[in-house]
Amino acid sequence: MYNTPQIEMLNPYGFKTLWATVIRFNKTKRAEQIFQSIEMVQHNYEHYANLHSFISMPYRNDYALSIALNTVYGHSIPKSVEIPWSLMNVEFNTEIILKTPTSWELKFKRQVENKIIDYRTTTYDQDLHSLNKDALFAIIDNK
Repeated sequence: MYNTPQIEMLNPYGFKTLWATVIRFNKTKRAEQIFQSIEMVQHNYEHYANLHSFISMPYRNDYALSIALNTVYGHSIPKSVEIPWSLMNVEFNTEIILKTPTSWELKFKRQVENKIIDYRTTTYDQDLHSLNKDALFAIIDNK
């Protein structure tokens, strides 16, 4: 489990990818430009995949948002656009167990020096971003 997200680059020589998991905006002309740009990227996604050297399938809203923001802000995205705090997230190999409707148990392994250590933690009343989509689908299917 990390509270400092890894920075993913859209491509080896490009700009960083911003997460589109949650978007907060005010109804402004700038927000309208961003959403119009996202729509343009979505309709021309294969072109942008070729331009930025990423695989076009599946469609990634993170990529569309990142391209749109870089387009609208002239490749100089202000810090005010990004979430100003660290997001708690877990890696793809974390086991996620729903304990109650508002708590999750997270099990994961971490290498410390030359030893693999098992960790377990529980979150309460907190949003959680998981890269382990298989665990989330299993939780959804059991509801």
